[in-house]
Amino acid sequence: MKNTLKNILSDVGEYERGVNEKSGNLIDESCVLTNYLCNLLGQLKIQVGSDGFKDEAEEIIFFKIIKPQLLGKLIYYNKVFRIETSCPVYNGKMYEAYFINELEEL
Repeated sequence: MKNTLKNILSDVGEYERGVNEKSGNLIDESCVLTNYLCNLLGQLKIQVGSDGFKDEAEEIIFFKIIKPQLLGKLIYYNKVFRIETSCPVYNGKMYEAYFINELEEL
């Protein structure tokens, strides 16, 4: 499993770049990546539950490095999706005020 854990973050990065190149729409991109990361974390949960870790060092690497980065990306893309889908369509002051308000909340 150690070899798989090393490759997870690079695989996610490659998948992100592929989605960024294919999609021109931020909403579609964030939706696809949110679903991908949710599924990946679910698969990792099942794999860790059934196989476990080879040693304590592998477990520490997973919970201190890999899982927080994956969850951070998931939170980011989920937030981008929610902001973009609730944005008003009009390109005037209301549109600008919406993004200013969201930026202040962040």
